[in-house]
Amino acid sequence: MVDITLPAPIILPIPAMVVMHWMLLSLDFLLLRNEHCIPLTKTQLRTALALCHALVPVIIVSPSITANLFLATLPWFYAAYTASLPLEKYSYREWLESFNYVVLDMPDSAVKIPNHVRLKGIARVGRGVVKLIIMKLCIDRLLPQNDAAILRLSWYCPESVFSTLLLGTKAYCFLGVADIGMGIQQAITDLPLVDLFDSPFLATG
Repeated sequence: MVDITLPAPIILPIPAMVVMHWMLLSLDFLLLRNEHCIPLTKTQLRTALALCHALVPVIIVSPSITANLFLATLPWFYAAYTASLPLEKYSYREWLESFNYVVLDMPDSAVKIPNHVRLKGIARVGRGVVKLIIMKLCIDRLLPQNDAAILRLSWYCPESVFSTLLLGTKAYCFLGVADIGMGIQQAITDLPLVDLFDSPFLATG
């Protein structure tokens, strides 16, 4: 067994974390847009940026666990999306606007835009709330109080397998926060937004 004590992370307020990640993503845009001027191969540059986005959430955190989860995953997704774009054809504003296209569920021009978009947004908010209630009232009560206890179980014993399934279900239910946020956005903007797990890029990114 290797027992290494890691230094405590740097704790910043959530607004400062958001600004910091936005600055990092803007730096990604500048570096990738001008990668022909950087003495690194395409793979080396993207690997370096991936390592940076992987290390930052470990070194710098906010006081909120929920915020830490989203600030670790969303910037990673946007960074991966940015690296897939032909940025030489995009201005900074066009790059920012392209983020919206990933989550828009717009039909083909020949198909009429679906009705009741706002009502569906409100329904999505309700679905997200139900997920969080199920997580708090059901899933959390079945999990051990000490998460470290799961690590002491044999890999394939029934309790370990059951706990793994519960943790996966908890992660899915926790993403109800995204349903609430996107549902509110859909209800306000009257634009149909894709479900998180209906988009291959979002689901696998």
